[in-house]
Amino acid sequence: WYSAQKVNRELRAFEHVFLSFDWQGVMTTKGSDARTSAGACFDKAEYSLPSHGRIRRIEATEDAITGVFTDKDGYEGFMLVNFADPHDNRGNTVRITFKQAKKAVVYANGNPSVVDLAAGAAASDGVYEAVLAPGEGRFIIPIAG
Repeated sequence: WYSAQKVNRELRAFEHVFLSFDWQGVMTTKGSDARTSAGACFDKAEYSLPSHGRIRRIEATEDAITGVFTDKDGYEGFMLVNFADPHDNRGNTVRITFKQAKKAVVYANGNPSVVDLAAGAAASDGVYEAVLAPGEGRFIIPIAG
C-alpha cells in the first residue's frame, strides 16, 4: 500500500510530461551480476524491442527494463527500471549510452533535472549512469545540445 502511494505521488509530480508520450515498446537487459535471471519473463515480453535507433548500448548489473516512448513532437523518452526482485534488495548500476545526446532531462522520484551526459563511444554519444533500487526507475529524455 505505501509503495503504491509513493509511485502514485511520483507519477503525479511529472504526469504533465509523462502523459504526453506514447508507449512504443520495451527493451530488456540481462544483468551481468544477476543471481537469478529474468530470462523467462523477458522471453515472453510481447512488445519487446531488440534495439532502438537512439540507444547504442544498455548495461546493467541486475536485470533491467527500458520502456520506449515518443511524443507528438518526436522527442523520445526512456523509462529505465531496475527489474530485480525487491525481496533481494539488490541495487542495479545501469548505464545507457545514447546516440547524439549531450544532455538529458531526467525525472527521478518525480523531480526533473537536466544532466550533462558523460562522453561515450563516439563524439556525439552521451552516457547516463545511475544506481537504482529494486523497482526504482528514471524517465530520461535525451537531448542533443
